[in-house]
Amino acid sequence: MSVWRLPACVYKYESNDEQVDAIIRATHEILEMWANILQVVTATYLLSRQIGVAFVGPIIVSAVALVATVICGPPSKGFMMAWITKVQERVGKRGVSVNRRCQFSLELC
Repeated sequence: MSVWRLPACVYKYESNDEQVDAIIRATHEILEMWANILQVVTATYLLSRQIGVAFVGPIIVSAVALVATVICGPPSKGFMMAWITKVQERVGKRGVSVNRRCQFSLELC
């Protein structure tokens, strides 16, 4: 009895599909960054035409928020991973206790 196997081209297609998805995601991120820069420039220009020199205030606030995000971003990754680990442990313990209760209630029937 022979075992049916998929042709090699199927595996090659799957790997190419993953590569295409990665290229699409990267292109989307690049286009999103470019569009955001254009949006900020356009909004700044329109705001300056509306309120004059006072448009500098929102730009300063935005710049301070950007710097704070860049500074606080990398350390927060460690805290986020620790939080996710604790949540997964808690969910796992709760699943075990629910499973035990279900087994106990089935034994009573």
